[in-house]
Amino acid sequence: SERIKHEFLKALAGPRGSEFFLLLDNAGYIREVFGNTLRDKARAFLPGSVRHADLVLEDAGRTLPGIGLHFHQELEHDMTRAIAFRIAAFLFPGYNEQPSDECDPFNVPMARLALSAKSSRTIHGTVAGACRVLGLAGESRCTGSDMYRVLSDHDGHIPEILLMALASGMGEPTGASSSLRKACSELWEFAQGQYRMQKTGPLLSGKDILDSTGIPPGPMVGRLLRQVEEARADGLIRSRREAFSYLRKLYRS
Repeated sequence: SERIKHEFLKALAGPRGSEFFLLLDNAGYIREVFGNTLRDKARAFLPGSVRHADLVLEDAGRTLPGIGLHFHQELEHDMTRAIAFRIAAFLFPGYNEQPSDECDPFNVPMARLALSAKSSRTIHGTVAGACRVLGLAGESRCTGSDMYRVLSDHDGHIPEILLMALASGMGEPTGASSSLRKACSELWEFAQGQYRMQKTGPLLSGKDILDSTGIPPGPMVGRLLRQVEEARADGLIRSRREAFSYLRKLYRS
């Protein structure tokens, strides 16, 4: 498995690395690497989708201003974020018939690649997160809490989920593609501004929750903190005093 992994990652590392999936498919080796369950559905593999991954990666700097060297970062030895993104793009077409929170790439076996837990989380999270971005783009109105929720759930790979959503929309009718680009632009702007500010400076801490409510330590603390920050993203609260007031309402309900 280590030799397979080394050659696989090496093949995906080039500027047009996604083309390797086309070669694998033509040679009949897809199931050798990913198992039988991935492609049992009538040739769900879409060559255009993996090519789109390379296109959005090339244009990442213009699409997501300030992205810097994000996709050059290594998740593990020889596995950059760009390579992980190409793998996610290959997995994505099997699930894009119904883009929603129900996208589930976790049933795709990748044992032959012997990926690290961090790489696997990034790949799976990119697929699931992009589906959620597509869902948001289809809404008539997207609130601050909607954006905060998606970004918070995919905090470690926000650029990936936005570019993957854009890649999936390439080739769609002009109106749908334009709407998707607008939604991704708004999400990135929110991520770079309001979301980052909230993450680096939350209004309340876990200790604040424990001291003011008397509840024991546990999952409820995290849920209350998140609800407070989601309300902040919607502009309902702006200060610690307002946060405590909102928390009391939450806890009473």
